[in-house]
Amino acid sequence: MKIRIILNARTIVIASVLIFWNFDMFSQINSEEKWKHPGLFLGCSGDLANAQIINKETQSISNIISDKKISGFGSIEIGYFFSKNFGLTSGINYNTYSSKLSIDSYQNQYNTIDSENDSYEMRISGNNIAETQQVDILNIPLSINFRVPINMNVGFFLQTGINLSFPMDNKFESSGIFTYKGYFPAYNVTLENLPDYGFPTNLNIKTFGELELNPLIYGASVSAGIDYLINKRVQLTLATFYERSISGITNYPSVDEFNLITDSGHFNSLLSGSSKTALQSIALKLGIRYYFSDYTKFKYYYRPSNKQYLRENIRQKKNGFSR
Repeated sequence: MKIRIILNARTIVIASVLIFWNFDMFSQINSEEKWKHPGLFLGCSGDLANAQIINKETQSISNIISDKKISGFGSIEIGYFFSKNFGLTSGINYNTYSSKLSIDSYQNQYNTIDSENDSYEMRISGNNIAETQQVDILNIPLSINFRVPINMNVGFFLQTGINLSFPMDNKFESSGIFTYKGYFPAYNVTLENLPDYGFPTNLNIKTFGELELNPLIYGASVSAGIDYLINKRVQLTLATFYERSISGITNYPSVDEFNLITDSGHFNSLLSGSSKTALQSIALKLGIRYYFSDYTKFKYYYRPSNKQYLRENIRQKKNGFSR
């Protein structure tokens, strides 16, 4: 009987020691604030970007020159870090993509008929041709965040994911100087410098229109940079950013032969003759984030095991945090 009481008393003492030791360790872990669990945040950023519309492999035209343009845009993001290293981010941003294309010279010919049903070959030559394209896009990104702490305030991060892009507005403007000639094989004669008959010389033509775009465009993005914790809830970020559409952006029907301009003096956008089109942005991003809980405060979502307590106790002793 005495042996049983002694054993029970010893068990109670050991259990009490473990309980208080665990409680002491738990308080040390919470007070130390070394295990980072950032949690929910809301942020915004301003971007300085080269956002352009890619036109490649335009039919019958090979000497297209593209001018790059720097523009600025902003974004709003919301995210959540599940641990000190991994998290998810989404948000919304409104970007303007533009391209300015130029062609020094242009030559084209095609068969057609006149008002009297006589067949002839229309010969068109042009110079000083330029086209400006602009597309306003509403982007909804979904990204995975990976962060590596450098010290208590600074960290390196990598962010990658997919974009859902919705065209909101678009336009193009084309201009050039053109000369029209008509060769009639039945009469072996070439008509030129006859504007009243549809064969003008050095005619200055301008066209304004809208691009035919898909209603939804898929894209991919990646960014890498550093972050700096100003205080427990406010963080600055600086990153380089790259995104590009991975699905087709235009909804033009395929044609066997692309004509930049018709006999009626109307331009077709260069985008309609391109077999490879894309939206692309290369940017430098400066942002700020606000965390809804202290950035450095670790929160347990389950009761830690004794092994975790022991591991943390050893770590704190090595770092001089034990009592």
